[in-house]
Amino acid sequence: MPQGSILGPLLLLLYINDLPTVTAKKAKLVLYADNTSLIITGTNYTEFVAKLNKVLLDVHEWFRDNLLFLNLNKTTYLQFLTKNSQKLDLNNTLMNNQITNSTNTKFLGLTTEETLSWKVHINQIVYTKLGLLCNWDSYTIYA
Repeated sequence: MPQGSILGPLLLLLYINDLPTVTAKKAKLVLYADNTSLIITGTNYTEFVAKLNKVLLDVHEWFRDNLLFLNLNKTTYLQFLTKNSQKLDLNNTLMNNQITNSTNTKFLGLTTEETLSWKVHINQIVYTKLGLLCNWDSYTIYA
């Protein structure tokens, strides 16, 4: 199916419709067109890391079994942090590829940050729509 086709995303969703069953009890899977996001939670570090590794392995095996390719160069993870939480030291590899940490990600058109702040998203909107770059930390606008 050529990229940009109308039926492509629908056919892909039908093809990968059973993927959420692979992670049902360990993670929440969010599917949108050709983007797949996993939401993994845990009550402690050990439980979280065990879930994370199991889910990554299960998803990788599902992709392999269904003749799909998981682009590990585009695969990143994002830890959501509160003011009182500390960043976990996660050293994740899958198929000898390091999965890198990201401080923000674009999800359904919104740039989500690890601190759940809207600074980066607002800067992107202001910059692309108005041609301005805002520095919200010092509350100055550069034209």
